[in-house]
Amino acid sequence: MNKQIIELDEYAPLQLSQELLPLHIGKFLRSRYGNKISVEFPSAGTDHQWKLISRGWVGFIPLTSQITLRLVPKVEISNLFQMLEYAYGLDISFQDNLVNCATIEGFYERLAQLLASKVLRKAQKGFYQTYVSAAERLPRVRGRIDIKQAIYNPWEVNLKCCYQELTGDVPENQILGWALFLIVNSGLCSHSLPLIRQSYQALRGIATICPYSSYDCTNRSYNRLNEDYRPLHALCRFFIESTGASHHLGDYTMLAFLVNMAQLFEVFVAEWLSQNLPAGYALRKQERMLIETEENRFLKIDLVIYDTKNNSVYCVLDTKYKKKVDNADLYQITTYAVTKEVSKAILVYPQDFGRNAVYRMGDIRVQAVTFALHGDLQRNGQEFISALFNS
Repeated sequence: MNKQIIELDEYAPLQLSQELLPLHIGKFLRSRYGNKISVEFPSAGTDHQWKLISRGWVGFIPLTSQITLRLVPKVEISNLFQMLEYAYGLDISFQDNLVNCATIEGFYERLAQLLASKVLRKAQKGFYQTYVSAAERLPRVRGRIDIKQAIYNPWEVNLKCCYQELTGDVPENQILGWALFLIVNSGLCSHSLPLIRQSYQALRGIATICPYSSYDCTNRSYNRLNEDYRPLHALCRFFIESTGASHHLGDYTMLAFLVNMAQLFEVFVAEWLSQNLPAGYALRKQERMLIETEENRFLKIDLVIYDTKNNSVYCVLDTKYKKKVDNADLYQITTYAVTKEVSKAILVYPQDFGRNAVYRMGDIRVQAVTFALHGDLQRNGQEFISALFNS
């Protein structure tokens, strides 16, 4: 039986026959991934067919050893690379063949190949090692004797010694190993698998392979000896964050690869602004504001731009990965503006409305501005900046 790939475009409904998607597979899809994919069972309303809609996620979901669901992005793959470069702080060269792929699985494999190549180069130079404290009973003295244990247990032949040991089995290397473990078990890297396995085996020889979260890849302390791990951990964060829960079918272990486009768009816009704001302005991300209640609740504002020359708030912003302006969006951004005591509020959408829509909410002017994701992202970003500061 040939492997079958079912393609599902972002937010575009897809109808499938009951023969193509067995009932038990549909139930599994809904129970495991219902928050990412809308699954409507066959009924008279669906002409007795399955109806699937991607809720803004892209990637791969292996349903069986023969059936895979491919969630296709609306964004060009080359632009998806650029969004990730900004959002994750990746070191990607857009002049080589890395971004010349047309499918989401090719996109995943190119990034996996990049990580594997960087790990192998690191292995040639030498993995990071540091001294860690260890304590065990030894037949001869090493480091410092635990005098208290020796006094209480004088009959023990082997003395408990406390010493420092140089090891590469540290989180810096363990994170790399865990990311490569997920890639090896994803089943998405057929062409680059020998290279990826080679880098994985290099790490297995020095570090324990154990689970890490994407949070573990961020806000780490680096020094002159491990600073070159920063871009590696940024890549690892992508793979760990986008790897879904595994499930088993017979002898197969399957891992889903999923990217939340709404979250990616939000982080991309924030990082792009951080690097491209005009002089005299500063950006603050995820600013917390205390709401004066008995519970001391906080309001988290996505983005706030400050005018550093006047030491004042220029505007508040919120990103929305959707096709239209909802009333809920207007209420939310207006609340942000009231909280910051500013009259200018910006809603950022990837959808081009043809013109930047303006809404009046009392004294607050809410503007819907586009950061288009099709075509030249740099040009689109400059148009976005122009709309922010020239309107």
